[in-house]
Amino acid sequence: MALIAGCVSLKLYGHYLPVEVYGVVVVAQQILNYMPMVDGGFRTTTNREILANGTREGKLRMIRFAQTFYSHFTVLMVPLALLLMAGYSLTPNVAHSGQPRLFFLSVGLAAAISLLSWAQTELLVGLGQQAWLFLLTALNSGVMLGTLWVCLSNGAGIWAFPISTLGGICVCYPVALWLIRRHEPGVRFFCFRTGAEFWGELRRLWPDAWSCNRQQIFVLLLYTLDVVLVGLVCGSVKDAAIYAVVSRLIGLVRGFLQASGDAAWPIVAQGRGTDHAFAAFFLRSNAWAIGSATGALVLTLGPFLSLYMGPQWVPPQLLVVILSARLLITVLSQPAGYLLLGAGEFKTIARYALRELAAAVIFGTLLGMKFGMIGMALGFLSSTVFGSLFPLFYAYGRTVRGSGGRLIWQAWWRGGLACAASCSVAAALLPLARNTWQIFAVGAAAAMAALVLGVAICVFRIRSTGMRGAFRSKVGDVMANI
Repeated sequence: MALIAGCVSLKLYGHYLPVEVYGVVVVAQQILNYMPMVDGGFRTTTNREILANGTREGKLRMIRFAQTFYSHFTVLMVPLALLLMAGYSLTPNVAHSGQPRLFFLSVGLAAAISLLSWAQTELLVGLGQQAWLFLLTALNSGVMLGTLWVCLSNGAGIWAFPISTLGGICVCYPVALWLIRRHEPGVRFFCFRTGAEFWGELRRLWPDAWSCNRQQIFVLLLYTLDVVLVGLVCGSVKDAAIYAVVSRLIGLVRGFLQASGDAAWPIVAQGRGTDHAFAAFFLRSNAWAIGSATGALVLTLGPFLSLYMGPQWVPPQLLVVILSARLLITVLSQPAGYLLLGAGEFKTIARYALRELAAAVIFGTLLGMKFGMIGMALGFLSSTVFGSLFPLFYAYGRTVRGSGGRLIWQAWWRGGLACAASCSVAAALLPLARNTWQIFAVGAAAAMAALVLGVAICVFRIRSTGMRGAFRSKVGDVMANI
């Protein structure tokens, strides 16, 4: 649902907003997306502790701590969001756009309220109710899209952004609170009283939370900072808007493909599926999926945007190729990162993410100043050598006492073959497409053809090795948590 909502929202932006206006708003949204990192990593850490704790009292103790922590967290978020947006409204690009400062303050306030509601909602992961969280996320995307559509079509202009955010909160937050109470009736949603238990847990969890927080910050910056830097370094609002649209679509694909990882790490945290067979299944299925998606994306994204949003939004094909290549590399390494996350190896993930981020900022800034948005994309692509391309595989290999090189080979031959097959099918069918729906159908058909190839190879290998029972068990573990 998030993927569909994201695509439709881009159509609305192209129809109702000038490119330059969207370029200013998207940077503000990207800045506000960094706010969840202020929580210190305690949400992921406490959810993992709740999942891994075998006693009822231990789980309740963690829930009490989390609710007290996030009650105090609410006091900080609203003024921080307003301060960030007040600062952004003073930048030259915003000043030249003519948009009112009150709008940016409203966007900040809506984002702070949304953050607080989702901090509560994500307790569902710790309660073992990931499926409900995914459904609420889909509902939120649908409600926000509908509100955005109504507001833009009725002339609300840029004010549609904060209104749509609040619309999603009004629908989803009450449902989330009801679901949490249904599974844990004694939960107190707001509690400001601290005691010895709270401070003891804070001291105990702080080292893991800090490592987790650094990892989350570095990963978030890796996938979003290029959009901000294009707007600040390259000096073109139009380039920032085009780059943001391409990044948004690729980000939606990344989010869709990472759903399996979101389901896998709680399995590892609960002590199930930590064997080599689970890791191998996760790694191989992910490789087929990302390769299939990337091959279709490379050839269809440009023509799709040309017809879907208008010729003024069309990116250079080289930009699409570079960003797609980075997507392939980063998502191929996803299983290693999520399995390390489930095992509590926050420091390891943070270390490699920091190296990749530092390289991305340096290379991206230098190349962006020289070659514009193409240089920025190249800088971030080249930085994957320091984190995603090889190191995460070797880190997970050391954790399970296996071969990192073998893990890389298992991922890349499948991902590369799927990408080549998908790209070939898309190249053959694309000349037949005449409108946006036909181009979308070509991309879907190309990805599906590559996935069918992957399934055929998988079935052949399973039959030849007699691993049917183990395969069904691993599929069942993941699907039960999606």
